[in-house]
Amino acid sequence: MGTPLYVAPEMLDKTQSGAFSDFWALGVILYEMACGKTPFLGRTEMVVFDKILRRQFEWPAFLQNEDLKSLIDQLLQLKPQTRLGMQGHDALKSHPFFAGVNWERVKTQQEPVPVHEVVFDREDPNKILSFKLSPDQEELGQNRISVRTADGPEEAEIPRIE
Repeated sequence: MGTPLYVAPEMLDKTQSGAFSDFWALGVILYEMACGKTPFLGRTEMVVFDKILRRQFEWPAFLQNEDLKSLIDQLLQLKPQTRLGMQGHDALKSHPFFAGVNWERVKTQQEPVPVHEVVFDREDPNKILSFKLSPDQEELGQNRISVRTADGPEEAEIPRIE
């Protein structure tokens, strides 16, 4: 069946799975990455399963990125055939959340890993104190970093680690 917190509703009531179940799990993972917890928490597995079958979850107030919420919402549809991606991966890749992603460069692994090391503030884990660029970026003299946060994409100039 899989991990209870990530299991798709069709696996609970019809014991079937497929690519549609993977799109559900992607929605759960994105929610967890953005919110710091899975959307269907419960004290017992039965409570978790009930929440999944009723699609009962809430958006935290701090999550303001409407594109991200829309993406997650379209992945966490109860009917498998209505989930984003079931009409083809292009629909998923063209979602507004992914605006600006060069999928051809991703596919051919031409996108360099932008950062080797990031130092976060202990008091505020959302605050980046400094970062060290990858060797490719060092050679190019880049001193800006692009970060996608729960509030949307941000670009900042941050002091490097020497």
